[in-house]
Amino acid sequence: MTAVNHKQATSSLSLDTRILNFRTLGLQERVDMLIQEMGRLDALSLRLCTLIAQDDADAVLALVAEREEIVAMVGPLSASIEHDWSKLSPREQDPLLAGKISSIMGMAGAIAARDQEDMKALETTHERISTQLAELAVASRASRAYGDGPLAAPGVVPARFQDREA
Repeated sequence: MTAVNHKQATSSLSLDTRILNFRTLGLQERVDMLIQEMGRLDALSLRLCTLIAQDDADAVLALVAEREEIVAMVGPLSASIEHDWSKLSPREQDPLLAGKISSIMGMAGAIAARDQEDMKALETTHERISTQLAELAVASRASRAYGDGPLAAPGVVPARFQDREA
């Protein structure tokens, strides 16, 4: 069974069941499966950049939840591959498989770098929103103090203070 067929057959299974299922695969199939999962992570990482730039918080949260499921699968899958690969002597290690493992490491590095940039962008967005909320609070207090304008709380006594010359 190829990694693609395995993915299609297990996409509706629970994460625990999927982890148990991949343990029955050979090293080559697990590496192929990991490449596929890393490709999904990479695609989601690229999409995350766009959603952050669009300030689409709901979509960002949904995407992060989807990523968490993939990461939960990738961790044990990667560990099992690393464990089995380390048992092989250099002579037993297939050069093609070694190239795929190297490719996986490159993908992981690129995703991690992009994630760092995304974290910076999210922090900037957080700071911007915090500043806007603080400014809104100041404007709301001023409105309540000086008048019963659109930001005044309902039922507020008419303004006690006014900025005008006598």
